[in-house]
Amino acid sequence: MNGTITASTHLYISYINQKHSFRLRKDKYISNPSLSRRLFVHMRLFRLNLCLLSIYFCVQNTSAQMSSEDSLMLRSAKENAVRLYHKYLSTHTELYNGIEYVPYPYNIEEGQPFFYADSTGIGNIIYNDVLYEKIPFKFDLVQNAIFISDHFLAPPVQLRNELIGRFNLFGHTFIRVVKDTALKSPLNTGFYDLLYEGKISVLKKETKDIQENLNSGTITRYVESATSYYLKKNGEYFSVNNKSSLLNVLKDKKKEMRQFMNQNKIKIKKDKDVELPKLAAHYDELTK
Repeated sequence: MNGTITASTHLYISYINQKHSFRLRKDKYISNPSLSRRLFVHMRLFRLNLCLLSIYFCVQNTSAQMSSEDSLMLRSAKENAVRLYHKYLSTHTELYNGIEYVPYPYNIEEGQPFFYADSTGIGNIIYNDVLYEKIPFKFDLVQNAIFISDHFLAPPVQLRNELIGRFNLFGHTFIRVVKDTALKSPLNTGFYDLLYEGKISVLKKETKDIQENLNSGTITRYVESATSYYLKKNGEYFSVNNKSSLLNVLKDKKKEMRQFMNQNKIKIKKDKDVELPKLAAHYDELTK
């Protein structure tokens, strides 16, 4: 009984404190744009606490009318609600320290702006050097934005790109690369699909843009995509579009690489996602 009172009281006090704090600081946050992100996180935690508090007391009131076996199940549900509350406070506060992601205010008739699919994926994110696992999020390729799409904590939160080290989504691993102007790197700062990682690495960059078409006075919108591939060798990045550019980067083993490609009938233009990692792995074997 003491545990139940402590848990419910803790939730209620947290709810009152967040509600009072929100009222006291709302004007301060809105008047100072630099604090708006804190307001956003504060509102999300307030909403989470209110939801859990409602569930908790609803379950508590219902348990009085149930059998002993059902009461045991409800007690477990109450404990889970409290654990969920503490889990979000302790492990996700930093992750939700972003801005609200604003959906597109118009319809897109053809294509979609996200990586792989329009649906939300579950993946891991290294954010501010901390690993967060099993996070529901989407990757907007038009805006180059990662945002958490958690129905339990709406609205969606857009993460700060500079704090994202790497993430995986739909079976793909992405890393953030910062353009090195001193080396005249062909890569711009952004997220790249890491197809292979060894002595040399293979990276893929997919971009999307929304185009408009005016026909008979009606605007229709569609998505266009473009893809580029790169090799990282000795800390430098090189653009790879065809066989010639690949062999130029791997010129120290040019003869062996050409022989391997001919023997295995590898044509880069056919499927770069498959062939480039295969060639990179063979190069690593040759340079052991």
